[in-house]
Amino acid sequence: MTHTVRISGLRLSVLALAVVPVVAGSAPSAQATPPGEPGPIAFQRFLDPQDEESTQIFTVARPGAKPRKLTSGGTAVNADYSPDGERIVFERRYGGKSPDSLFTMGSDGSSKTRLPTTCSAPTCLGDSAPAWSPDGNRFVFERAFGPIVKDNAAGLDLVIADADGSNEQVILHYRSLEAQGQEPHDAQWSPDGTRIAVNILNIKAKPRNGSAIYVLDADGSGLHRVTPIRLNAGNPDWSPDGKRIAFNSSYEGQAAVEIYTVRPDGGGLRRLRREPKNSYSFDPVWSPDGGRLAFVHGTGRHVPHIWTMKKNGTRLRQVTRGRRPDRGPDWGSK
Repeated sequence: MTHTVRISGLRLSVLALAVVPVVAGSAPSAQATPPGEPGPIAFQRFLDPQDEESTQIFTVARPGAKPRKLTSGGTAVNADYSPDGERIVFERRYGGKSPDSLFTMGSDGSSKTRLPTTCSAPTCLGDSAPAWSPDGNRFVFERAFGPIVKDNAAGLDLVIADADGSNEQVILHYRSLEAQGQEPHDAQWSPDGTRIAVNILNIKAKPRNGSAIYVLDADGSGLHRVTPIRLNAGNPDWSPDGKRIAFNSSYEGQAAVEIYTVRPDGGGLRRLRREPKNSYSFDPVWSPDGGRLAFVHGTGRHVPHIWTMKKNGTRLRQVTRGRRPDRGPDWGSK
């Protein structure tokens, strides 16, 4: 899948606030967090702020600690810790030379292994945005299909497969350039493994570029919307107890980008903090103990970095720093 394809995440209109010339396609990856003791945070860093293809995966042990680089070469994004914190699944991009693919590696960056799937060129553009099931036996991920028209793939499936790449099952089948006009993104398992939260983005459907969080059963049935269309929600992440889903508003950068939580039935909507002008927060993920959230925060003058806050939106702490922007946090367990 080339970097010009519309895939999950906030687009240029948001990153431009931080004076970061990153084009569309730099995908965040809000990931489901299994219960446990908080460990390191994985994230993706742009080694060259003007080139999204320079993105690599890092981890940081605590706020202010020196990040550890886990990948090199090509483009690595969308890291997700296994439930035991021992491995990470991530997406490797090839700039359109071959389909994007999924890899696993040790949490220290060792033993990188490509996940075999049925995606093959030229019809299939690639697999992306993987998330580990809470039992560690399966992945859910996106699969894009060509042709590409105006930065949009012709179709996007939501797929479940065993952790060795076998037993693929398509649970959502969308054709974004046809009458249906929608795409599923950023799927995340519930902690009990019975449900999946997903962002459904309108491509041709109305309202254009509108998005919302939906919940469905793990077999693809029972799809229902849990966030209001007015919020244009994206990047869902289940709390470790399964009682709430964190997400950010303005998935396509329509307005101020802020972090909310909601119950899986759509009740109890809460905004965690009101962003000042030219300030934005997105990509929320829960800590394994459910007490804090990691997220990406930036302003019109400062590039985005990884921060954390209490689950009520207070006591912010900056985790990463520097001139290079960071995105896509996932909080591992010890």
